[in-house]
Amino acid sequence: MNYALHKEGRIMDVNEGKSGMTVPAAALSKPHSDAPALSPHLAAKLACLALLLAAPVFALTTWQVEYTFLIRRHLSVPVMVVQVLTIGLAISCGSKPLKIWHSLRKPVRGAFAIFGLAALAATALANAVPEFAIIGLLSTSLHLLFLAVFYERFSGEWQELRGAALWSLALGAALYFVLVYGLALSQHDNLNFNWAQVSAGISNIRQLGFYGLTASGIGAGFLAVSQSRKEAIIGFTIATLGIWCVFTSGGRAATGGLLAVLCCAVFFSRNRSRLVILGQLSLSLSLAALASLIFVPDPRWGITAILSRLDPTYTSGSEFSSGRIDMWIETFRAVLEKPFFGYGQSQFRYSMESSSGFWNHPHNSVLQALFDWGFIGTAALAVLAIMALKPTITALKTDLAITLPALCTLAGLLAMSLLEGSLYHVYPTMISMLCLAVILTSSPREIPNV
Repeated sequence: MNYALHKEGRIMDVNEGKSGMTVPAAALSKPHSDAPALSPHLAAKLACLALLLAAPVFALTTWQVEYTFLIRRHLSVPVMVVQVLTIGLAISCGSKPLKIWHSLRKPVRGAFAIFGLAALAATALANAVPEFAIIGLLSTSLHLLFLAVFYERFSGEWQELRGAALWSLALGAALYFVLVYGLALSQHDNLNFNWAQVSAGISNIRQLGFYGLTASGIGAGFLAVSQSRKEAIIGFTIATLGIWCVFTSGGRAATGGLLAVLCCAVFFSRNRSRLVILGQLSLSLSLAALASLIFVPDPRWGITAILSRLDPTYTSGSEFSSGRIDMWIETFRAVLEKPFFGYGQSQFRYSMESSSGFWNHPHNSVLQALFDWGFIGTAALAVLAIMALKPTITALKTDLAITLPALCTLAGLLAMSLLEGSLYHVYPTMISMLCLAVILTSSPREIPNV
């Protein structure tokens, strides 16, 4: 049984409300019509299964030998379906979005309300491709609802399965990489295969970093807090597969995210020797680096692609930054032209010359937020992020075993987002929302009556 807090000299169970009545007992005292449509435990297991399958199903449903544009890949439809499904499972066993909203503290509600109004205004004012702005707003709303229901569920009846949810994401990302690697191997002698895009759940080889950081972040985090040889082996294996995936992507942005993952895993660990953890992660890095050299069908693959682009003598000027600096300068100038509400979501590609009619984002999450929602919407998000710092610090002190894997993954994806679009795409944003829900519900506290 999981115990959550001390109150009046006794320990309360996490399922116990203010009245002292446990959730199961309270449920029995309610009219039968108020009983949840689905057992909370069964709903949680089904949600974990959906989270596990999200990445591999996305890969299998978007795989093409001859790459073409697919709306289900562009909008990440399989991942969005998983989000809708898990939200439905949460609602079926008692989650009520409106009640979740009223349970938030007033400053949090205020910041969310300002962000919501700014996002609505930005969408209404979007003039490049207004329909894409509406789709982007709906996607953001889905992410926030996903965060809200998992926050509420992890605060109560699903609390003991927070670790299982993280493992589901890690195993799903690892399985994704195994599938994609196998699919790529099947085309090793196909000279016409598009090695830059691959197609299975990605439209650019660099996007493998989203999945690699998910597996490596959760794996390294659990490795750092492991209490048994079995836990250490599993965490090491998942972390190594994730790092291998990052190196296979050949991306510097993903490598920067990986550095953030490793720093978090070593710095925040307390129960084990940091030198031991550092040694284990160094071995994992070495094995993954060697593995990434086994199959390199294109110069953009593998760790050699990363190392060559980190050498400033290899390229110069905008080529070294892959045009990012020029893109950032133009984006900031554009933001100053519409400073309050921005341009609306999914407008970058059709509004900015530096996008070349191809790039969907400025390769920097801060500039992306400013461009999409202006200074008002971005400021509201910044306030929410600041308010999340205190519970995060508390969680690291009280529930490190679950908090650290989530924090490592979130740190990796956020670091990558400063050089890439990991907060533009649906899959890494979903991962970030779930990790944030885990962190914010890790601090022991009383659960209000529902």
